[in-house]
Amino acid sequence: MRQTLTFTFLLFLVHSTYGQQYLFARYTPKDGLINARTRFFYQDSRGRLYISTYGGLSVYDGSRFINYTTDNGLITSLVNDIVEMGDDSLWVVPNGPAIHCLVHGVLKDIHTADNFYPVINQLIRCSDGYCYAIADQGLFRYEHNRFVHLPLQDGQGRPVSRFINQAIESNGQLLILTDPYLGAWPGPGALLLYHLKTHRVSVSEKDQFFRHMVRTPDGDILVATPSGVRRIDPEALQQGSIHLLHLSAPYKAADDLDSHFLYFDNHNSLWLTTDGGLLKLDTTGAQQVFTATNGLPAGLITTLLQDREDNMWFANDRNGIVKLPNRQIASYPHPLPGFTVNDLCTSGDSDSVWLYDNSQHTLLLMQDNYRQLFRPAGPIPGNGRFYIGPTSYMVAGNSLYALHFLRDHRFSLSLIFRDSTFQQGSGLFDKRGDLILVSDKIMVIPSGRTTPIHRPRQYPLPYLCDQAALDSRGRVWAITRSNQLLVFNITPTDTAAPLHLLATYSKGLPGGSARSIAVDTTGRVWMGTRDHGLYCLSFDDLRFMSWKHLTTANGLSENFISYLQCDNDNTVWACTPAGLDRIRFENGRFTIDDLTHSYDNYQGVYKIQSTRKEVHWALVVEGLMKIGPSPRKSREYHPHILLSEIRADNSPAPIPDRKTLSLPYDHNTIAFHVGATSFIDETQTRYSYLLEGSSNPDWSPPADEATIRFINLPPGKYTLRVKARFLAGDYPDLAADYPFVILPPWWQTWWFRTAALASLAALAFLSIRIYIHRRLLRQRLDLESQQAIEKERTRIATDMHDELGAGLSRIKFLSETIGIKKQQQLPIEEEITGIRRYSHEMIDKMGEIVWALNQRNDSLSDLLSYTRSYAAEYLLQAGIECQVEAPPEIPSCFVSGEFRRNVYLTIKEALHNIVKHAQAEQVCIRTIVHPDKLLLITIEDDGIGFDRDTIRPFANGLNNMQRRIGSLGGSLHIHGGSGTTIRISVPL
Repeated sequence: MRQTLTFTFLLFLVHSTYGQQYLFARYTPKDGLINARTRFFYQDSRGRLYISTYGGLSVYDGSRFINYTTDNGLITSLVNDIVEMGDDSLWVVPNGPAIHCLVHGVLKDIHTADNFYPVINQLIRCSDGYCYAIADQGLFRYEHNRFVHLPLQDGQGRPVSRFINQAIESNGQLLILTDPYLGAWPGPGALLLYHLKTHRVSVSEKDQFFRHMVRTPDGDILVATPSGVRRIDPEALQQGSIHLLHLSAPYKAADDLDSHFLYFDNHNSLWLTTDGGLLKLDTTGAQQVFTATNGLPAGLITTLLQDREDNMWFANDRNGIVKLPNRQIASYPHPLPGFTVNDLCTSGDSDSVWLYDNSQHTLLLMQDNYRQLFRPAGPIPGNGRFYIGPTSYMVAGNSLYALHFLRDHRFSLSLIFRDSTFQQGSGLFDKRGDLILVSDKIMVIPSGRTTPIHRPRQYPLPYLCDQAALDSRGRVWAITRSNQLLVFNITPTDTAAPLHLLATYSKGLPGGSARSIAVDTTGRVWMGTRDHGLYCLSFDDLRFMSWKHLTTANGLSENFISYLQCDNDNTVWACTPAGLDRIRFENGRFTIDDLTHSYDNYQGVYKIQSTRKEVHWALVVEGLMKIGPSPRKSREYHPHILLSEIRADNSPAPIPDRKTLSLPYDHNTIAFHVGATSFIDETQTRYSYLLEGSSNPDWSPPADEATIRFINLPPGKYTLRVKARFLAGDYPDLAADYPFVILPPWWQTWWFRTAALASLAALAFLSIRIYIHRRLLRQRLDLESQQAIEKERTRIATDMHDELGAGLSRIKFLSETIGIKKQQQLPIEEEITGIRRYSHEMIDKMGEIVWALNQRNDSLSDLLSYTRSYAAEYLLQAGIECQVEAPPEIPSCFVSGEFRRNVYLTIKEALHNIVKHAQAEQVCIRTIVHPDKLLLITIEDDGIGFDRDTIRPFANGLNNMQRRIGSLGGSLHIHGGSGTTIRISVPL
């Protein structure tokens, strides 16, 4: 029965506001929301909106949704609570044994001291400084980085249900609500009162069932029950008990409503969710109902949130999230059943609006909740346009009628004037109540005239005019489609010529085929065109000064401006086939508010009129639109430009916290996702950027794209400067800077360049050093070569002197002796024999010298062959048997002339000593070439042996042998005994 009464009450409220449609903005997975089934909202200190869904967590920054699921680190897809812990740092409480934190957009895990996590439904920070967890396992207090369980027992020691899901603190006590669907004693949907200091627990009565709690602006606590909304008695709470009271004004209407969720907005209005829709009760007791009938999307509203800009957000269990922006806008497709609006008219000195249904020829008067229908008392021409003022008129085709209101809410028409050339245009009343009509001429109908006019006061126009406007001095401005602007002054006393042309403008005016005109209170003339948007013309009295141009690039809904209106607040309203724009000129700049596109309400707007209370009524394709007074701007809230995500080469990059982001050189294709946390109308936020450090010094044109991309940036230091401009003028422009660095590759780093320069310097130094060393070596080798040549020359000269000089001296001596003996006639055969012998010796020595000098003999095999040949021949002549042992293969090895000569002469000296002193009969010569480049020569004889003590004094033979082998770096050893063994070792 209670539920039936609730539905009946809601339907009554809906019927009392018949035809009113609220313009909601919806966000679903098509817009980026992670899941259409939403649970609750949270808004952080920077303005981001957090939406918990059944498929994960979505974060909305005003430009895009950033989603977190189990793939991004959530332990479950359900998030039960969000608590802000610091600057851009939040705890995310999932529906599972874990706690996450979201820091600068990165989801991490919170680790407790004992790794225990209850399944928390709510985290609440209380006045005792502790944070309490309302969990499935009961009540916990967070202290020393762990959750400490607090047993809940009533006065009789009975444990209270573990399944609790909501709590509110009141004067040092926690009011705790158990799960409405789960729990043991005292049962589901029960209220517990827990004293934070004494830990005493009180329990509500058994027959009471509670769904939700909310704190009122006055500090009281309201609870939702199936019987209606109740207030908890604060005096009973002080006594430790729970007692319910009925509601009083202004929220008394909720006393009988079965509600699921309660919420107080920033203006102390109470919102209630029911199965039938939403109910709002303001502080005056006025009621506002939102159901599917007046535009609320289908589905159960689970929770509500009013953001810092006073936008209302509704979480829907199947249609995503719904926003009711902070704008007093409503739509009336049919103000009354069957009534279709074709024309409207208001008066600036009243709060009423007149509507006309052209098919039924009926007039409807609306004022607040009052509606009165007027029906015709006679035939009515079709396609009429009404002008209701001090005297009311109707224009249909080329005819003008006076409108007369009769009794019983009826009206009639009387013909005033008919002109065969008159084409239906638009009209307006001046301050005197005269009706001014424009078409291909301008016509003035005096106020109060209801009788026929034979010669109307009119002035021909050079071309068709669609609209005229009045300035603050009562002058009439008319613009033709040929872009001729005319200004008239009306003189009522001059009945012959009441219209006086003051000025005409054609040259210097912008083009575009004008269709509409308005004049604001400062004297600026606004000209709407067919294809080129809106122009603002500046005048010094009647002297044309300059103009400004506004198009869709500046935020207009379309460039075809069909109708213009300027209200008392100096706001210009522009009607287009695509929507309605509100234009202001403040602080030297234009602001444009597209009022229809933000609601996805793309329809043409034909006309707009204003009332005394600045309520604006617009004639649209689908009926009527009501725009209330502009809400007061919140001076406390200021949106932020936020860097929501950075992707480098399509991989997420960390968002720096007051630090410069560093990226490797191969991650130089970067996308910055920014957002401005204003949700009044996100579509009218424009972003522009400048990249300092790049080759482009200009700001980008403002655009609605909030993703900034850079491709293949070279290494270097950069600063991304971002501006956000709000076309509607709700806030001043915002700016933010984001420095980042693209690191150079290792071969372009300073340390590599330093090392490379050092290496080049070292290489240059080494090259110079090697060059100098080689040059010095070459000089030394040349010097050594010269010294070797000199030495060789000296040696040759010495050898020739020693070896040949003595023989020549002997031959000379023997020759002189022969001459003396011939004079004395003595025998000379002995001297001739000596000369012959010495000559042979000199020839042999000369051959040895030549052999040593010949470069063709510079090989080891030539040395050994020559030595072996000499030894065999010399010993054979001495009658000694010679045995020579040599390796079968002698390596090809170079030996110098000095080497050959010293080795050869040493062996020769050894053989000479054997022949002269050893009395040997057999000699064995062994030659071995060691792999270590060592020449080993052994000479053995079977003579009488060798004794060093018997060597003649001043004998030089052995010394010469030692000296020759020593000069080659070798060694010579002589062993005596039954024979003599000479071992020669010389390095090759």
